[in-house]
Amino acid sequence: MYLPRVCAVVLASAGLALGCDSSGTEGAGSTGSAASSDASTGTTTPSASTGATETTSASAPATTGSSGDASTGAPTTSGDTAEGSTGPDLPPDAAPPNSAELLPWLEAASYAGWPAESATHPSAGPHFTAVRTFVNDTLLTSLEAGSEDHPLGSTAVKELYGADEALGGWAVIVKVAPGSSADSWYWYESFEGTTYADETGNAGCGNCHGQGQDYVRTPVPLQ
Repeated sequence: MYLPRVCAVVLASAGLALGCDSSGTEGAGSTGSAASSDASTGTTTPSASTGATETTSASAPATTGSSGDASTGAPTTSGDTAEGSTGPDLPPDAAPPNSAELLPWLEAASYAGWPAESATHPSAGPHFTAVRTFVNDTLLTSLEAGSEDHPLGSTAVKELYGADEALGGWAVIVKVAPGSSADSWYWYESFEGTTYADETGNAGCGNCHGQGQDYVRTPVPLQ
């Protein structure tokens, strides 16, 4: 392909100059191929054969490590979970304060090595036929000290037995917030596949346990 003998043809709309040598032949790089895109700027160069240009808006540099609101550009945060979805920071001897983790933990008898009542005995409350209570060291130390506000992570696990004297379920309380109220505790109870409580601040449980030492009715020394 030949162009008129012109030293340079400047395509102002595209900002591209096509050079020619003294013989009038087209300069290197102008081969008539389709327009190519500059990935770093988002600008598309013209086709030398047609002179047509196509432009795209330049993209802002990408950022790493955070995401943003597409409409405002405001950064968003990630990795922060509201307290309560995974529980507060509890001592390692506390039971998990959510049923998804707690039930497998109970079924594995993870509490079996804790201080406990010596044997099952008739339930003094609405906990089926017979019960046996286990407490972690955090709660036992607080009970023995006569504390009116047990520390975070204080846990009691009550094994629940039916008329056939077989283990049928558990009732569990875990201190998850400071203060002495039903809302400071996570409450869980299940028996023979039915869940009766699984929440923080259960009013029914709180009404009965409110008579205890910061909602714990298990006497010490353990019987």
